[in-house]
Amino acid sequence: MHMSHSIARRLCSNIMLLLGFFFIAVVGISTVLELFHIDRDIRRELKQKANYALGLIDLTLALQQSAVSHTAINILSLTSCINFNNHPSYVQNELVNLSQHSSIDQVVAFDYLGRFISSHNNLKPSWYTSSLVEDMLEDGHGMIIFSAGYFFILEPIRYININQGGIIARINIKYLVNQALKNIEGFYTLSIDQKWLFPKETGQVTQDVHAFVVPKKTLLLSHFDTRLSSSQSSMEYIDRISPWLIRISLFGLFSLLLMITPARKIGKSLVHPIESLIKKVNTRSYPITPFNTGDELEVLAKAFDDATDRLHEANKELILSEYRSGQNQLHSIIDIVRDGIITIDKHGTIETFNLAAENIFGYHAYDVVGNNVTMLMPVSYAKDHNSYLKNYIPCNKSKVIGVDREVIGRRKDGSEFPVYLSVSEINILGNRIFTGVLREIPQRKRNEKLKIEFISLISHELRTPLTSIRGALGLVMGKFNDELSPKCQQILNMALRNCDRLTLLINDILDMDKFESGKLSYDFKLSNLNTLVSKSVEDNEGFACMHDVKLILRSFVHDAEIIADYNRLQQVMANLLSNAIKYSPKGSCVTINLNMDRQYYRVEITDCGPGIPPEFHDRIFQRFAQANNSDTLRVGGTGLGLNITKAIIDSHHGEIGFHSVVGSGCTFFFILPVM
Repeated sequence: MHMSHSIARRLCSNIMLLLGFFFIAVVGISTVLELFHIDRDIRRELKQKANYALGLIDLTLALQQSAVSHTAINILSLTSCINFNNHPSYVQNELVNLSQHSSIDQVVAFDYLGRFISSHNNLKPSWYTSSLVEDMLEDGHGMIIFSAGYFFILEPIRYININQGGIIARINIKYLVNQALKNIEGFYTLSIDQKWLFPKETGQVTQDVHAFVVPKKTLLLSHFDTRLSSSQSSMEYIDRISPWLIRISLFGLFSLLLMITPARKIGKSLVHPIESLIKKVNTRSYPITPFNTGDELEVLAKAFDDATDRLHEANKELILSEYRSGQNQLHSIIDIVRDGIITIDKHGTIETFNLAAENIFGYHAYDVVGNNVTMLMPVSYAKDHNSYLKNYIPCNKSKVIGVDREVIGRRKDGSEFPVYLSVSEINILGNRIFTGVLREIPQRKRNEKLKIEFISLISHELRTPLTSIRGALGLVMGKFNDELSPKCQQILNMALRNCDRLTLLINDILDMDKFESGKLSYDFKLSNLNTLVSKSVEDNEGFACMHDVKLILRSFVHDAEIIADYNRLQQVMANLLSNAIKYSPKGSCVTINLNMDRQYYRVEITDCGPGIPPEFHDRIFQRFAQANNSDTLRVGGTGLGLNITKAIIDSHHGEIGFHSVVGSGCTFFFILPVM
């Protein structure tokens, strides 16, 4: 029993060690995820506070503009502007009232020529010049301008739609910023025109978490290239993560302490079968499964060998003689069976090889009997078969015994072929014999099966993970692109392009399969071809800009009504436009024409590319057809786009074609019947 206790202690120690590693891994991963969550929350809070501050600044600016405008439209202001000598005190009083606003520090009134009339202190400020108000006097409308680090609110004084002068108020931006940000923690800086900075007055200068916002288009600040930068100390991470990390650490340590007693019990329960086997050995209770562990279980293996020899020796000769007497009859029956039958021993050595097997593999029986069965398999299968037999014999666990499956065989000439194989097992005098029954698979069924497996592989095993990879790459580049090195960005961009290229190939292959099987569905309904073509051109503008190509649409038919599947025809336009864009040189144009030719609408797409070689004209709409030249290698593609495009146009009872001269571009066209 001492040996069983040592095994129990080792099992208990290993279990506790695994639990410890698991706890550390869980805490580490959870901490990283929590840090990402905290980082997202901090940045979101910074942006929310910044947006609030921008809104407050913009609201204050709008209120000051409203106050200036109210003063300018007052009838007494107009009278004073026309005849200042009669009403000087009123103008100055109004300007003084305006200057009492918290963010307005100076106010000036001027006449219709921009000449100074008065100010809140009756002194002409050094910053005022008639050039500041020229645009307002010409336009006749109030406006806000930014100059020399100040906002200026300008409002005209009008009489019968004629400018008689106006009021200009200078805004104290520093006061405006400090008031908006005084109750917000952290460091904030308002930048205008990328050079005028107005920071919040705080001692925190070095920060680690940054975010910036720009005003919404509905705000006045959006007209002045304004952005508000905000930052927060990285100590905020520690403050937020510390309580959570302490809780989960204490919980994990407490859980590990609780698991000590269950781990010991589990170790003892795992050792219990070993104790039972030792008891069987000591009491001579046979048979016993052998154990080749090299330690405590070695006693069990020796006892098994000894017991097995004594148990089966007495009956071995009798059964062996009966077995040999029936061999001739059995061989005669096996040779007339149409299926190939092969028997091997536990080492994989071929013992019988019937006539059908000779016809299948091209060997005579005397060529293979006595040799290992791996000579009938490809090299990759042979390696796995030897290890499989070695592992199966001791434990009797198999996934192939009694199961029909498809495998690959190898003939005498080295050719490989698929066969159906069914394996069974018999035991004769303690010798384990494995019988394999083989039947060749017809070529047509093999092709159909391969095609189904290929389409299934593409649809489930390639497209799904590829979509996940594409989404993950897009997420990383969208969220962390600014934090990545240029080399890393280049690698991620290359991976993203390859994902898009593989996705396009997979979708084209699946569409091609649907066309062949007739499973591709269409949603025919009344559509406007002019709208469809315009929408397709608009959707491909971004792709054209990437290649520095301009798209020009010339539509001579506006109400081009047809019965069609809108989405499938957009797929046609996307294929033709992308080809034209990719093959066009930079700085060139791709022209799209829509016109009516008798009872058909005709769409033409013309590029300025190298054209199509004459020897490739007859094969251009075939599957995987690509011209063998440098331009094709440069732009890439699957070779399926035009084949699918032709199938869609044919389904719409239309026609597709092209005309091209090498070196002078190419024009693809398709026609569809008028409704």
